[in-house]
Amino acid sequence: MRLLFEMAKKGWEADSDADSDAESGEERTVLRNFDDGDSDDDEDEIELVKLASDMRKAAACTRVRYRHPRLRLVVPKIEEGVSREIHDLLKVIRSYGITVECGESALFSDVGGEKGHSTIAHEHLHHLLPTPFKSFSPTLNVDCTLLLALVSDLSHLKNIAPSPAYHRAIIRQLEFESERPLLTTELWPAMDDHDLVCTEEAAKRMREIVDTIGTDTEKRRTQILLGDPPFDSRGTNLVIQAFQELSDYEIPSQLKMPIKTVEAKSVIDSGIGQGKLPAVSHKVAEILSDINHSVFFYGWVTGITTISSNRTVVKQIETIVEEKRNGDEDLEGPQIWVCDTARSLIGKEKGRKN
Repeated sequence: MRLLFEMAKKGWEADSDADSDAESGEERTVLRNFDDGDSDDDEDEIELVKLASDMRKAAACTRVRYRHPRLRLVVPKIEEGVSREIHDLLKVIRSYGITVECGESALFSDVGGEKGHSTIAHEHLHHLLPTPFKSFSPTLNVDCTLLLALVSDLSHLKNIAPSPAYHRAIIRQLEFESERPLLTTELWPAMDDHDLVCTEEAAKRMREIVDTIGTDTEKRRTQILLGDPPFDSRGTNLVIQAFQELSDYEIPSQLKMPIKTVEAKSVIDSGIGQGKLPAVSHKVAEILSDINHSVFFYGWVTGITTISSNRTVVKQIETIVEEKRNGDEDLEGPQIWVCDTARSLIGKEKGRKN
């Protein structure tokens, strides 16, 4: 009812146009604003229509993982088919390419149960919330940055006291960790029940860093994580048990350890030779180090999701892809999930930048 009042107040009316459908005998109704043309467009705009227009504009200039967001509008207090004016208003909104769901059924299908409206609404609208892991491939390609996070004392040990000897990045990460533990809130959910691989280059670089500044426990976790003897011949359960002994957090039983190291160069070269990558890949390759090239191109050419905390490089890749899109709506770069925060090894030196 309030929407109808708003439409009337702003001069929006349903106008019959019988001529357009004379052959079918049906009368078509269109929405028109009958105020004079001097009034401001925003003042005459129905709030719901303006919202739809703004959503479409925002989606058109935004890409998430190389694609424009799909739009869905849920309006539980509007019943479809009750009013011709409302019907045509919804047609205007849908003309923006927006999926519209009306009525209480958009929130809940069984109002006779014991669950409260808020609980039911949460369950039925859950599919509208971001689901970052939904598009993950069965196998995940783990970047060097997250290999380090997976073995860091910062990730595994609770209540580490800050020290003046720590690099300022370590102090910040300790603060982040106390508020939102990386393993339990991000990495374990992301890696849940996926096969895990990393490139030889990523594993080599990770080992170099651990050997240089890692603590004894970080070095031990590295051996377990990458399947060094004797963990290469042990079953997953025994590997997880060994990892659990070095962590204050529960290690998920479905975590597939150790991580398998793969040879990337021949796979990448073969894929490029077979034309599996778009032309923009040559521009992307120019800005990547050898390690990042092995990691991100391996994921790209195999279609495997890469998980990383290297937000800077990922942003550079996405920027190049968008700059070279040239109207190609299907152009995509490597599929990458970026972890919100990174974790360094606790032995990171004060003057060290990486």
